[in-house]
Amino acid sequence: MKKAEKSIQKQLRDFMAGILLTSCLVIMLCILASTHLINENSRFLDSMGILSDFYKTAGEMDSAARTYISDKNELDYLKYQEAKKEAEEELSRLALLFPGETSIRISFLGNMLETYNESLNELKSGNNWYECYQELTYRNQLLQNTEGRYHELLVDSIRREMGVMERTWFLQIMGITGMFFLLLAGAAFFSVRYNKRITRPIQEMVKNIEQIQKGDYN
Repeated sequence: MKKAEKSIQKQLRDFMAGILLTSCLVIMLCILASTHLINENSRFLDSMGILSDFYKTAGEMDSAARTYISDKNELDYLKYQEAKKEAEEELSRLALLFPGETSIRISFLGNMLETYNESLNELKSGNNWYECYQELTYRNQLLQNTEGRYHELLVDSIRREMGVMERTWFLQIMGITGMFFLLLAGAAFFSVRYNKRITRPIQEMVKNIEQIQKGDYN
């Protein structure tokens, strides 16, 4: 009987440990999901800020280039080069936040910067400064008109990643929750089973004692 009690205690300890472990896993997954959500929100805000800075810098680049075309002042050309370098660095930072297809599409903005630069180099030696000025204005408008589309691109990219994360997290939670209820069902089954193994001998002992008290020694 003592062995049976020890066996039950061991089984209960094992099941309680399993339930505790499962609960810890659920809590850990919730914490990880919350942390990932916070990181994604931070990445979204950072990417929006970097993209806005890029278009602002690109506008300053264009302004310096057109001023250089009209005035032929080398200081303006240096300002243009500095702004172009800063815009390229902002694109590099943005691409690091979005690997894969989104990063490739971000690189198209870099191609537009290079096209603008090639146009400037071809036109800066020309005599018709007004034509050069208009060409650079046109190139800048093409670049600036992409701002809305690229904001939507980043939003869609993060939304897709969040959807994948949420589905994965949901499946993990469902799996662990299933394990949790399975352990509970197992604990209930074994508790009933071992409870009968203890109560049945006790009931027989009580019955025998009652028979002895009545004088029945068989």
